[in-house]
Amino acid sequence: MKWKERIILTLLGALGGITIILLCEFHGHKSRGKLGGPGSGGVGADNSGNRLSNESSILAYIFPKKYSEGSQETFENLLGSSRLVAAKALKRQQGGKLSLRGSPLTVMTKGSVRALGSIIRDEFGDLERMLDPSKQEYLLREREEDDNPSIADVLEINLKSRANLSNFEKFQLLVRKQTLYTEEDGVVDHLLEDMLTQDLTRVEQKKGGTQFKLVVDFASTGQAILKPMRFPRDRETLPNHFYFSDFERHNAEIAAFHVDRVLGFRRAPPVVGRLLNISSEIYPLAEGYLLHTFFISPAGNICFHGKCSYYCDTSHAICGNPDILEVSLAALLPPQEAAPRKSWLHPWRRSYHKRHKAKWEIDEAYCDTVRSEPPYDRGRRLLDLIDMSILDFLIGNMDRHHYETFKMFGNYSFLKVNVGETSQIPQRSRVSKHRFKEISSKRSTPASFTGRTFLCLGSTC
Repeated sequence: MKWKERIILTLLGALGGITIILLCEFHGHKSRGKLGGPGSGGVGADNSGNRLSNESSILAYIFPKKYSEGSQETFENLLGSSRLVAAKALKRQQGGKLSLRGSPLTVMTKGSVRALGSIIRDEFGDLERMLDPSKQEYLLREREEDDNPSIADVLEINLKSRANLSNFEKFQLLVRKQTLYTEEDGVVDHLLEDMLTQDLTRVEQKKGGTQFKLVVDFASTGQAILKPMRFPRDRETLPNHFYFSDFERHNAEIAAFHVDRVLGFRRAPPVVGRLLNISSEIYPLAEGYLLHTFFISPAGNICFHGKCSYYCDTSHAICGNPDILEVSLAALLPPQEAAPRKSWLHPWRRSYHKRHKAKWEIDEAYCDTVRSEPPYDRGRRLLDLIDMSILDFLIGNMDRHHYETFKMFGNYSFLKVNVGETSQIPQRSRVSKHRFKEISSKRSTPASFTGRTFLCLGSTC
């Protein structure tokens, strides 16, 4: 036998001997009661406090310098260190769940989880203290009470003298400097009911954009953007999809409008959900290329796909059941000719690149840079941008690259919110006291009650 092989065998034998000695000594400690068994309230016992003490004993035995009695680093400290995986593994061996909340650390078994009953409600005391006028360190600003004229006021149109205006026309003329509408105007509920019940008179595919949309005309000459239901509500976004390549969801626009309204923003266009018959309400009005994309699927459903950049082909067709299709209808704003708008790049827009990050994702001081440049260095523009980002966060959109303002109201008018696009502002910035109070007041309101309030039409819920 060569000398190299002899050295290797000697080392292996030494390691095996050391392992056997350690195992024997460990079992000796256990038999002497230092690491109690199931009958002695030790590792196998049901008492979680005893489990913790014995876990500390195990760690003290393995790491005598760090986990001996009197050591500052305890089992709880282990959870906050790089050895968290080892702590979780130790808990899994005992059949419990690791609880990272509260002090001291406890093991939550399935039975104890069920016994909790109800979750303790967070009163947000730290946020309430932000409203204390004596706390100057918080970045809360008073809302600027600007005048709030409507388009009708600017164009000097007397609505009272025009009784024959449709609800669509009233809505467009009552768009204001700070909001798209006010609750006092009372026109939005009537507008939603019109979009829900009036017959369609014209259908045309909307030009531009990446996904399929239709512009529809109603009997009262009003117009709306139609988005079809592409897949069931419970279908989650694929984790490998980029934010710019996922399907647009029709029900997301409906929910976003109501969230915007509940929070008091009132900057998202009114949207309603509706069931349409493809055979009798869409197909007879289709023209041109759209008409040639209708077909009957192998399942016997009527389908169509139109023409667009993403998902407009036979394999991504929009199909009825068999010809009933659920859609969202968003009221159109005044045309550009009557109320010109200016489009702005969102300062926190995405990079739209598969590998490169946007500047705000790598520059911690980016927010301060934006705040020092016009139009964000004065007026209400930055506060409105924060409002928009709060809504974007709540509705889960991830594709805000532009926003618009009405030119007739100047640079300090509100930001028109397109709820199909979004981005979050992850850095330290400002929020108005008015908005903070508005949002914090909703935390105690049952969502179901608030939702019913704004989802009901007339007396029908």
